[in-house]
Amino acid sequence: MTPPISPPSAPMSAADEAAHEAGSYVRRPAQVSQDSPIPPADPAARRRFVQQRGW
Repeated sequence: MTPPISPPSAPMSAADEAAHEAGSYVRRPAQVSQDSPIPPADPAARRRFVQQRGW
C-alpha cells in the first residue's frame, strides 16, 4: 500500500526548483516526417514490413 503523501517539510530551494525543472517532462511538438520508410534488406523482415502497411 502506498503511504500517504505529506506536504514538504520546507519550501523548495532555488537549487531544488532548478533540478525539478531540468528533470520534469516538457511537452514538445511531434516531429512528423512524410518520407517513405526504408524497407529492411532481410527478405522475411521486408515481407512483414510490406504486409503491415498493406502495400
